Amino acid sequence: MAVEPLEDTVTVLVLEGDSYAEYATFHRGDRARSVCLPGLGVDVAAVFDAE
Repeated sequence: MAVEPLEDTVTVLVLEGDSYAEYATFHRGDRARSVCLPGLGVDVAAVFDAE
């Protein structure tokens, strides 16, 4: 996972062979979904609004 605080985005990565590839980039208002664990997700706004 890559978090970009200046852009309010979370990029989910997936392991393909011996390197990582981008699965999807999620923005504030989206729910970042796991590739490996169906049903697991994180509210992107909660990542940036956490104290």
